[in-house]
Amino acid sequence: MASTSPESPSTPEESRPLTPPLSPSSIEILETAAEIALNSEDPSFLIAVLNELDVPVLTHRSLLILDHLIQHHPNRLCHRLCKIIFFPRDTITEVTSAVALEMFKSLFSDAISGEFIKPFLLYLKSDARAVENIPAVNKLLSHFSPHYIPENDWPEFTTAVCDNLDSGKEKVLQFVLSVINKLFADGTEYILELCLETLCDKLKKILSSSDVSLKVKEAAVEASFGCILGLKNAVNDEFLQDLLRKVMNTVFFKGEIKFHMSQEGYARFILDHLVALARADAWFLRNQIDKVLKFTFIMMENPQCEERTRFLAIEFVLVLVEDKKGCQILVNTGDLHIKRMLSQLLCMIATVNENKALDNRDQEQCILLDQGMKSMARFSRALGGRFLLEGFPQPFESCFNSEEWQRRRAAVSSLSIISKNCSKTLKSKVDLVADPIMKMVDDKHHHVRWGAMYAVEELSKYLHPELQNHYHQKVLPALTKAMDDFSDSRIQVQAAMATYHFVENCTSNMLEPYLDEIISKLLRCLQKGKQLLKQWALSALAAIARSSQDKFLDYYRTVMPYLNFVMTKARGESNGLLLSETISCMTAIWMVIGKDKFSDDTQQVVQLLASTPISNLDIHDPMRIQGLKAWGRLCKCLGHKFQPYMEVAIPCLLQSARLTLPDVANIEESDERNRMIQIKTEILEEKATACVLLRHCIAELKEGIDLWIDEVAETLVPLLNFYQHAEVRIAAALAMPEILKSSKAANDKRLLQKSPFEKLCSDIIPALVEALVKEEVIKISAVMLDSLEDCLELSGPVLIIDQIKRFLSMIMDILDTSILIPEGNEALEQGEKVRKKACACLKIFMKTYKGSLLQFFDQLLSPMEHMWVSFITRFQFFLFYMSAVYCDSPVSDHSV
Repeated sequence: MASTSPESPSTPEESRPLTPPLSPSSIEILETAAEIALNSEDPSFLIAVLNELDVPVLTHRSLLILDHLIQHHPNRLCHRLCKIIFFPRDTITEVTSAVALEMFKSLFSDAISGEFIKPFLLYLKSDARAVENIPAVNKLLSHFSPHYIPENDWPEFTTAVCDNLDSGKEKVLQFVLSVINKLFADGTEYILELCLETLCDKLKKILSSSDVSLKVKEAAVEASFGCILGLKNAVNDEFLQDLLRKVMNTVFFKGEIKFHMSQEGYARFILDHLVALARADAWFLRNQIDKVLKFTFIMMENPQCEERTRFLAIEFVLVLVEDKKGCQILVNTGDLHIKRMLSQLLCMIATVNENKALDNRDQEQCILLDQGMKSMARFSRALGGRFLLEGFPQPFESCFNSEEWQRRRAAVSSLSIISKNCSKTLKSKVDLVADPIMKMVDDKHHHVRWGAMYAVEELSKYLHPELQNHYHQKVLPALTKAMDDFSDSRIQVQAAMATYHFVENCTSNMLEPYLDEIISKLLRCLQKGKQLLKQWALSALAAIARSSQDKFLDYYRTVMPYLNFVMTKARGESNGLLLSETISCMTAIWMVIGKDKFSDDTQQVVQLLASTPISNLDIHDPMRIQGLKAWGRLCKCLGHKFQPYMEVAIPCLLQSARLTLPDVANIEESDERNRMIQIKTEILEEKATACVLLRHCIAELKEGIDLWIDEVAETLVPLLNFYQHAEVRIAAALAMPEILKSSKAANDKRLLQKSPFEKLCSDIIPALVEALVKEEVIKISAVMLDSLEDCLELSGPVLIIDQIKRFLSMIMDILDTSILIPEGNEALEQGEKVRKKACACLKIFMKTYKGSLLQFFDQLLSPMEHMWVSFITRFQFFLFYMSAVYCDSPVSDHSV
């Protein structure tokens, strides 16, 4: 039990003398007055001083006395004011009490302690007139700080608290329970440990009483849960279990609700505390779980209850099941409660109408539906989808077989949710979700068919490749049939989306028997569909091309006229989104079929890209990024045939890689700030994309890009330290070896005497070293070390002495840091990778610089002792051996 001895309350810093300084004789007079005001049993003198504040001719004298008391006797004044407030006599007017109260609150609000609450608690027990003063004391209760209660006052204080719980007066009970709950709220519940069993008995008595109001019972419930949560280690567990049983008996006894529905707020109050208890210690509920769950489900299933009450009941079950021990408690109760929960969630998800049934991701849903879907996700994650579907199929089967389309769609939606949240356990039993969903693709109601298409999309994303391996013969025909449903364009769109996600993980052999029909349907969608359908049809065609590979060649000449038509029309209508999707589809197809098949078709796309500079487009225009990607794909497809287009493509990529970020720090207006943050996000994405594509272009064109290589290096090398976006740093690091390879290849062919390659080496390697020194992300450090290793292999001894010293220091720091990663840490694997790459870099470095390292031999061996202690013996041996081999060092002079 921690001691919380109070510090003496001091006069607040903001207090200033109320009057000018006085002479010594005046101070002596005031001290005499202070003694009379504070020491006399009769408070009439201080009362008179307070009353005189309203009398102009006497105000100055009263201010002098009060000012002296505040400065020299704050503690005693505080205590005396409390007595005036708490125990007014006939001579004290309401005005005087109010003045004392305001003065007390303003001067001593941080020093109100149990020393002043305790006398009032004792007074409540002994004098009936004290009840009249409760309103005044309640005004002070918010300032009451239990931390100031002296430890030697705890026994008397807790006794006074418990004694007053026997009062038959409503106001007294409310006040005392408020004091108790204040102790729990302030984390000083340990004060109550001295009388915990007595306190619990008193609370049980209040909870069992039929004579107290709901307000008192709510305060008693709050105090009971405070005891359970805050003091469960200070008393026998069974004692508090009995207290919880008494709490539950106030709302549910012998299988019946024990309150009128007009008192639903009280039941909600208990549910709220049950949620808190389940979140803090679900295991404590084990003995009362049957009663608690029965009460919870009655509230959950009662249509007369408010939605917030039902949601709170659901929240309790979810919090319980999300705790490992709580989940086991629920499972041990049997099947009934899990079935009831599933049935309730399915009913909530079935709460849809004709206007809200389709595409719930884009339309605002009713609260009940949204809550049901979120709750199903949490419930399935906690218990496991396979466990639910294998062990409790009845609620789902009941919905699938229902005549009501809402219930059938609810079952389909639930399987989508479960598949997304339980993919690991369901991949080995994909039939549990796939079979029932495939039965719904031909349902008589269009909302259910749409739900089935959406479910196919979700299963394709989260249960691949198992779904594709076992169900492609059922899914592909169903998708093509749905795309032919021109009576409902939304089902067509969803079918195209599902097609895209499904074929992404199909093999060419799976797709081959269905290519004729599925491509035919997608082209028809391009011809007759609206914008969204066209976009997803384009995405699906690109995915089919990637998955079918060579088998798509037979359809290329059929598809291209449609794509050219859509591109031309989108350009004419300034439809940037559709234009970007079309170019993306074209270039994706070209990536598959090879340059010999499509090189004659690129002219129109190149002309479009060249005539639409990215810098002229709005930052939000999707063509900015898709245009960059199109140049990158064309480069990949055409290889060295791309060189004629470099004068347009490379400056475009460089311009995007050099984009600067807007400053949002000084923008105060929220809408403008949000707009600028969105622009910043889009700039970062474009910048990262451009860096990645520059690297791909260099790797593809090799020496063919040598005219641009210096400018590319000047752009990318500084981005090794671009800390606003990790992908930019990674792309820049990966590009460094490619830049050197390109320059070296160009140099070898030209046989130049003064090589630009050496300058690039002397710029890039130190830049990578400096970036590694600053890099804090282990994954990115590993990438940079990879690139550094490749660069060192390509370069010769280009570093000067200071740079060599810096390199060795960086390597040693990395090795020293990596061995400090604790066992079991999730970064351990990355740390081991970094350590190995650092050793590889050091090996190449020592081989390259050989004798130049002799002067750094001691520096190389300096971390040996630490590593020996850390059991990194393999590295020690490696370092020692490499030093001997490459440095020609007299190793016998050095002991390890």
